[in-house]
Amino acid sequence: VQPLIVQLVAVGGHSLGEIQEAHLTSLQEVGLPRRGYPVAGSYPGPVKTRTLLLLAVASGLIILLAGSIKLFLIADDEPSPHLRIGASGAAGDMSVTVTSVDQIDGQTFVGVRLVGADDADGASSWVLGVVGEQLRPLAPPSSIGPACSATNAVVAVDCVLAFRTDKSPGVLRYERAGQTLRWDIESPD
Repeated sequence: VQPLIVQLVAVGGHSLGEIQEAHLTSLQEVGLPRRGYPVAGSYPGPVKTRTLLLLAVASGLIILLAGSIKLFLIADDEPSPHLRIGASGAAGDMSVTVTSVDQIDGQTFVGVRLVGADDADGASSWVLGVVGEQLRPLAPPSSIGPACSATNAVVAVDCVLAFRTDKSPGVLRYERAGQTLRWDIESPD
């Protein structure tokens, strides 16, 4: 098949439709089915440049309209305000209070109180954002306080989060049930 196509192209004067038809004929000669291959001129007709340009403009207008609708929908969304140390907030079924912040030996220790849900991982969704870093908590030394772990629906759990940084200011974030609470973390006095 390839030598036939090469010969047709080399001789010149043959259109692409003629080359394609010769290819399909050679497929039939060796017993391969002709169906599944488009025949030259099978499209109803040529597409005009003007039609393509109009379709492109229409597509652009549809995308612009969709973006405008999305912008209109999110325009009223306001992020929750940042809380101060000592303030409580609710994220889903959990009530959370940041009770204290201390910086000792290059680490930041944050005291928290959690209540509202029986959850083995209820205290695991903390992140401290400081300039250039998003930090996950580490286990604090036992002399500082208990590490945060499981929470209880009735009894408040007081625990300590340890972060390997003494950078300030920062934002402490707790996420649960699609909601986010934020506390501003300033340098302790």
